[in-house]
Amino acid sequence: MCIDRRTKENLDIVKRVLDGERYHYLSEDNCPVIMFPMVIKARISRIEYKVRAFDDAILVFAEAPVIAPCEDEERMGEVTEMICRINYGLRAGSFDLDVCSGKLIFRCCIDCEDIIPSEEMVRNSIACTSSMFRRYADAILDVFFGGGSAEEAVSYADFIGRMKEILEKDLAGGDDGDEDDSDGDEYGDEYDDECDDDDDGDDDGDDDDGCSAGENDD
Repeated sequence: MCIDRRTKENLDIVKRVLDGERYHYLSEDNCPVIMFPMVIKARISRIEYKVRAFDDAILVFAEAPVIAPCEDEERMGEVTEMICRINYGLRAGSFDLDVCSGKLIFRCCIDCEDIIPSEEMVRNSIACTSSMFRRYADAILDVFFGGGSAEEAVSYADFIGRMKEILEKDLAGGDDGDEDDSDGDEYGDEYDDECDDDDDGDDDGDDDDGCSAGENDD
């Protein structure tokens, strides 16, 4: 597969960010897809990233290692309501659910038309994706497998998220101004899956990352 100049430039920017942050990733020649795992501090403890470069966009998305109970129609009603409630309040990115396979992903898109994206734009999109899984991991698992209510699970997750943000801001006000970029995530040492040439992003995105919700006050 041959990629055009603009796509390669966007892909190189992503690689510079990942190299600078010491991510261990898989990338094949002439393939516009980069894959890497991330371990996060949440009940969903590991997510699988794919970053897909285009000539006019960079798509960052991550898949959770949990499958929605598609065979349970009543439970899937709560699952889809949960996804809608979460997405309604987001400022950037969205959760996507494949109702046939039960696959859950979060995606962010960086618009690169007529511009060269900055490394900070890529870094923020990666951080946004992991922060959303940290924020809503409990809600996702509770609604998927625990018989929980979508409304209650999302409301509680947003409440806890806001409390953490307030606490972090209070603590930041008393430090010496030095920011610690570490959020406790650890990056996997290797990624053994193959790079799919036909991946268009359809199969498979602290905290103050610009995509936090905090608007789901039902």
